[in-house]
Formats: sequence, C-alpha cells, structure tokens
Amino acid sequence: MTLKLHERLRTLGRSGVAGLALLLLAALAYVTLVVPLDQKIDGLRMEVARTQARMTGRLSPAERSDRALTSFYGYFPRADSSPLWLGKIYDAAKEAGVRLASGEYEFQRVEGLRLGRYRMSLPVQGSYEQVREFVAVVLKEVPAASLDDIALRREDIGSSELEARLRLTLYMDLSQ
Repeated sequence: MTLKLHERLRTLGRSGVAGLALLLLAALAYVTLVVPLDQKIDGLRMEVARTQARMTGRLSPAERSDRALTSFYGYFPRADSSPLWLGKIYDAAKEAGVRLASGEYEFQRVEGLRLGRYRMSLPVQGSYEQVREFVAVVLKEVPAASLDDIALRREDIGSSELEARLRLTLYMDLSQ
C-alpha cells in the first residue's frame, strides 16, 4: 500500500505533492480555526439579538415576567424604613387635626412571600371631616398602605366629635 502511495506521489510531482499538502493544511485549518469561530459568531449574534430585543421592548415571556415582578416589588418600601412611614402617618394626623391614642402594632412575615405586613389598629378622635382628611392624607402619602377597616362611633347624636378605629396595613419588601 505504501508502494502504491509512493508511486502516485511520484506521478504528481513536486508541485502536485505541495498542492496536496496545502489542501490538507487548509482542511485542517478550517476544522480547527474556522468552525469554532463560526460557532462563536453565532453565539454573539444571538446575544446581540437579545440585547436589541431588550432595548426595543421585545422580551421573552420569562424576561417580561421577571421585569414585571421586579417592578412590582420595587413599589414597596424596604422593611427597615418603617419608622419613616409611621412618621408620615403621625404627621398626617397632625395635619388633619385628629388625636391618635396609643394603637396596636403587629408585624407579620408570611412564609414563602417577599412581602411583610405591618398591621396597625389606630384609635382616632376628631370630627368626621378630620378623620376623612386623615385617611385621605395617609393613603396619599403612604402609597404602600391600605385601609382595611374603619369603625366610627359617636357618644351622642349632637356631638361633632367621633371616635374612629382604623385598621391600616403597611406592606414592606423584606428582600432588601
């Protein structure tokens, strides 16, 4: 077999052997250099397409869902900022002219959820208009708060003062 190979190489001559060697070298270079670079170029093209899609708003459903969830949780204040928000509630009481008696406060952490609830039961005294203004200011100034319940009571029908019991919940992001 080697005799046949030598005979064929001799018939090709020096230039034929050199051409054959260059052809084999080119094939080897293609397999070892060009094919991996083509794969890398394809990967980079996919990355460019994803980046362009993100920049133009065309996101995959999973990316849209992740962004929406991140945006949702970004709405809620950090758990360690609760004194600031409680201060805003007390400032709203002063602004509305209502009196706040000592209330009940309870922080609840729900297992498996990223949000915590700071529940407050606040006894408030003032006129109906003052209580209504207080609630409106709290809901405006503390956007992560909800009014869960309100109970109004008046000592006698002729009195302009009433007692209100408000149940508020302040939702906090626990992950930060």
